[in-house]
Amino acid sequence: MNNKNLNDIYNKIQILVEKIDSFYDKLEYLDIMREDADEIHSIKECILENKGDLFDSIENIKKELAYNNCRIDILINSLKNNALSYDKNNLLKNNSYNIDKLIDDKEYDKALIILNTIIELYPTYADAYFYRCRIKNILNQYSEAINDINTAIKLNSNNADFYNNRGDAKTGLKLYKEAIEDYDKAIELNPNDYNIYNNRGDAKAGLKLYKEAIEDYDKAIELNPNNYIIYNNRGYTKEDLKLYKDAIEDYDKAIELNPNDYNIYNNRGDAKARVQLYKEAIEDYNKSIELNKNDYYVYNNRGYVKTRFQLYEEAIEDYDKAIELNPNDYSIYNNRGFAKARVQLYKEATKDYDKAIELNPNDYSIYNNRGFAKARVQLYKEAIKDYDKAIELNPNDYSIYNNRGFAKARVQLYKEAIKDYDIAIELNPNNSNLYADRGYVKTRLRLYKEAIEDCNIAIKLNPNNNKARNNMKYAMMRI
Repeated sequence: MNNKNLNDIYNKIQILVEKIDSFYDKLEYLDIMREDADEIHSIKECILENKGDLFDSIENIKKELAYNNCRIDILINSLKNNALSYDKNNLLKNNSYNIDKLIDDKEYDKALIILNTIIELYPTYADAYFYRCRIKNILNQYSEAINDINTAIKLNSNNADFYNNRGDAKTGLKLYKEAIEDYDKAIELNPNDYNIYNNRGDAKAGLKLYKEAIEDYDKAIELNPNNYIIYNNRGYTKEDLKLYKDAIEDYDKAIELNPNDYNIYNNRGDAKARVQLYKEAIEDYNKSIELNKNDYYVYNNRGYVKTRFQLYEEAIEDYDKAIELNPNDYSIYNNRGFAKARVQLYKEATKDYDKAIELNPNDYSIYNNRGFAKARVQLYKEAIKDYDKAIELNPNDYSIYNNRGFAKARVQLYKEAIKDYDIAIELNPNNSNLYADRGYVKTRLRLYKEAIEDCNIAIKLNPNNNKARNNMKYAMMRI
């Protein structure tokens, strides 16, 4: 027997074994028709046991292979035909492999193997595509999810869950208008499913249709008053409408229903910070971190509130932790730079602002903050460049003109400084300090009467503005 013949036999054995494995594995995952499947598997074992016995003639071995191959083809075809008459619902909800349970247990890979097998056996089984869509949504594979649910809808156009899940996928892709159309259809088919109203509320909130979103959340709560997620979502949307106290009430209810979701405490902390309940906000952030120590966003939020208490060093520690968890969020560097500047660590603050700008060169506030830090170390010309960039990005923030006016005054560009204060006052005519600062610059140009007028306005707006009083005394002494 020559080597070529031996190789041919081995290759045929391998092809036969692969054919067995391919179909047997599918049946093993589905846990159906076990006896028939095991018969195929036993043939494989027999082949593997005897493949080394090559003392028989080549012709006899070839005949044996051909016989087994024919047996296997007959068995596999029989199994496929039997599978088509199998109760399809049991495929998704049998005792061994309950798809819902696998999803709940986050065993997505195993669930997908089963679903892929079911779809191969039953390519017109809509529910299998629906379940696969659900998993793809969980995995943020929204485009693939839409492909699956489109197939499901073609097979069954009257299932509300299908449209609801396609809406979820489109929301994930921020295709909010299309998502709302799907939720509308789902509600038409099933007007009593609270989850659809909740999801449509999320999509409307994505379009900043906050009042309409709240109406959907209201309906969802009417249908299911015990779902904490809806209260959390409604609270979050109320914050967008600056209804902070109402939002806190929703978060309170959400926590009552589920005291173990860290995200709700974080959201309630944000709302409390908005109404200057800083101590309570920090308590909520503390609880959020207790429940989940790995969300950078909570540390960033707590650091931000601590700066309101002038707890700058503690705030910096929170920002350090946030950056450790997520080194790619520019806002954390910006916030940490702000805190460092408040404890006169201007060079370190500037480094943080540099990093923030590297990550996001289009946020005007970072340039404004970096300009402030540079001005404090008398780098006025560099500071003015940063203020120029900030104004280019946002020409409507009075504080930038105020800061640039200060820097220009320090390099004796008094006329230009006054122009900046003019714009700042136009944007914010009730700020006492702006008039006081412009009055000071006017004294540098010996415009004492105009300086006194500015100081009078400043004192009228704020009788306790000592800077304005001192500037006015100086001007009056020079008249």
